[in-house]
Amino acid sequence: MPRLDIQGGELVKTRIGINDFVWVRLTPQGEAAHRLHFDRQNYDTLPDDRPIYHPPITDKEGWICFDLWTLMRIFGADIGQDEPNFFVDGVILIDLK
Repeated sequence: MPRLDIQGGELVKTRIGINDFVWVRLTPQGEAAHRLHFDRQNYDTLPDDRPIYHPPITDKEGWICFDLWTLMRIFGADIGQDEPNFFVDGVILIDLK
């Protein structure tokens, strides 16, 4: 997956797997999209059996860790060039182990 190396301005490739972890900070639109995904997943559940929504756990700087496939499943269908930005500064960090 090509990306721009900000340090040297060179194009470098980084391999990332679908199960690798990524880190994001959600915007208010991202928080709303996360909640909407939860509500959609539990729409058919009877109100008395519906689980309670818990926002994702953040570290002290506001970063949230997802495996990539979960991030894609939650936000992928609603991400687009002219759509609201779900991630602060549009940044996704890759955990390169």
